[in-house]
Amino acid sequence: MTGWLMLVLAAVGAEPERLVVPLEPASWSNSTPAALRGGRAPAALAEDDGQPALHAPFGFGDPKLSEPLFISTKLPAPPLRRAVRQIRFRYRFDAPGPTAPLLTPGGFRVRLRTGPTSFTDHDVPLVEGGWPTGRWVEAVLEADLFAGRITNIYSRLFEDQHVQELTFRLDDVDHQNAAGTLHLADLSLVVEADGSEQPYTPVTSPRPAAARLRLLNIVHGADGWYDFDLAARRLDPAAEVLSSPFRGLHFPIWDFPASRAELLSYDLIVLGDVDPWVLTDTQVRWLVDAVHSGAGLLVGGGHHSLGLAKKHPRALLDLLPVTYQPGAPVV
Repeated sequence: MTGWLMLVLAAVGAEPERLVVPLEPASWSNSTPAALRGGRAPAALAEDDGQPALHAPFGFGDPKLSEPLFISTKLPAPPLRRAVRQIRFRYRFDAPGPTAPLLTPGGFRVRLRTGPTSFTDHDVPLVEGGWPTGRWVEAVLEADLFAGRITNIYSRLFEDQHVQELTFRLDDVDHQNAAGTLHLADLSLVVEADGSEQPYTPVTSPRPAAARLRLLNIVHGADGWYDFDLAARRLDPAAEVLSSPFRGLHFPIWDFPASRAELLSYDLIVLGDVDPWVLTDTQVRWLVDAVHSGAGLLVGGGHHSLGLAKKHPRALLDLLPVTYQPGAPVV
């Protein structure tokens, strides 16, 4: 499977980007009964109207039930960790009659899967009451991954960051057992720009005076040798310490301050072997603002940070007094 091809829609500021979804047949599956019996979906990549197109035959083979069919692809690496704003593609149905033999409404949907049990469905708009056959139609679907289809806390936190699979879901009218071919071309996702790559101008603000030392202690959950919390209480027995460990790339920093003002209230912030991958762009900017406003920052290196991290926000790189090469091996 090939990786993402990125097309920048505009070159000013943090404008949306367009990520092209590969159409190579080997990366797609088709749940139509004939395809399942053959092992691999009978889909082929060919030139259609001068553009590469994926051809996916479909057929509803159950004589009693109208079960939906799924034409799916796993999205390429790296994982998509940005909000999807639009789904864009062109489609054409080849089937008897003027419109596709599908259930209306709801018979033609695009599904974005974000986890084993979490996904969002987006209806492809009807054209004069159906989906035309024999001609290409351009579709633009507005995607909102926070539209209430939340199954658990993890899908709520990461729903706009881990889009894993894209599926075209087809459903026909009961007992009709329709058949035809779906052609797809120019498939892409319009996503928010990666804010971590943008330069950032820090905003300084007055920090509240505190009667005692306040420490925000964010260290790797498996590393017990930092002991910054103990050190803080040696300096000030009445020190206020908030510890919120880094537990790997699948979890956020649960107790990270909920506002910029709250983060500014800490005298010292510790990042002990923390991969910025788990921090949002907003959290990184708050952190930079706090340091430029007078808060202290201690960064402890390890197997998950600095050069070994999976994410290197520009704002954080500009803040640190040292430089490093992302991805460089440990020496």
